Amino acid sequence: MSVVTITRCKDPLDGQQVRVLGRLRRHGEAELLVVLPDGSKRMIPLSWTDAQPAGECDGAATLGGLGDLLAACVLVAALSDIPWLCLSSGSLLILRVGPCFGFVV
Repeated sequence: MSVVTITRCKDPLDGQQVRVLGRLRRHGEAELLVVLPDGSKRMIPLSWTDAQPAGECDGAATLGGLGDLLAACVLVAALSDIPWLCLSSGSLLILRVGPCFGFVV
C-alpha cells in the first residue's frame, strides 16, 4: 500500500498524506482511491497528488468555461421562474436582460 501527498491548491487536504487503496483510469485520466484522514474513501485525480506534479498555485483559478457558465445561467433561470432566455435550434438566445446579460451562443 502506498502513500501520496495531496498537492492541489486550495483543497482542504492540501499538504496531507493519504493512503492509496487502488488506482484506475476514468474518462482518460488516472484516478486514485484514497483513504482520507477521517477514514472515509474518495476518488481523486492522480494529478492532485505528488505522484504527478501539479501546476503552480497562483491564487487565481478557472472553475469552468463559457459552457459551464451558460449551463449555470439556465439553472438559475429555471429555479427563479424568470423567463429571460429560451433554447432555439440548439442555440441559447437572450430574450431580455437577465443575470447573464450579454451571452448569446
